[in-house]
Amino acid sequence: MPRVTAPERRESILAAAREVFLESGLAGARTKEIADRAGINEALIYRHFRSKDELFTEAIVDPLAVAIRHYLGRHRTGETQINVADARRTTEGSIGALQRQMAQLAPPFLVLLAGDAGRQTYAEHIAPLFAEWQRDIETAFERLPHRDLDARLLATVVFATCFWCGLEGYFGEGECRERSVAAQLTDLIFSGIERREP
Repeated sequence: MPRVTAPERRESILAAAREVFLESGLAGARTKEIADRAGINEALIYRHFRSKDELFTEAIVDPLAVAIRHYLGRHRTGETQINVADARRTTEGSIGALQRQMAQLAPPFLVLLAGDAGRQTYAEHIAPLFAEWQRDIETAFERLPHRDLDARLLATVVFATCFWCGLEGYFGEGECRERSVAAQLTDLIFSGIERREP
């Protein structure tokens, strides 16, 4: 039987932790159960992670941050002006990518904000991402003709839609069709920001 490498072991612990945190939340999760699911001794968890909180951050918080930063990265460009057709294509692709991520991350996101630690977790991890997202939208608005629109509201609408689709896919009977949702949301965004003549 081949030996498991340290990175492989770490990933198996993270996968087991996601399952347990999703079922029990941060407060209810026990490292013994995580170890049992990963097929290891509980002490081995602490060779890879300093605490249960650190394990929670890496298993639940960090993947969400990566998904949102990936979305943000698709919108960053050095151009002084943005071609509207290119911006629509990039936006639709980015929404689709975020929606795919949320299909996996929406249930853990609920766990992330549950319980006493939810407020602190939101303040430390989620609010800064939204602020970064808002700044990116405001920067894009500087290079794209538009009517006055709240950038934070726009980020919230996109995130909330993708989040809801993730929950619907996980808990609901229906499913959000990724391409259809991304296309329709892009149409709504660009119709909403289009500058109107008086």
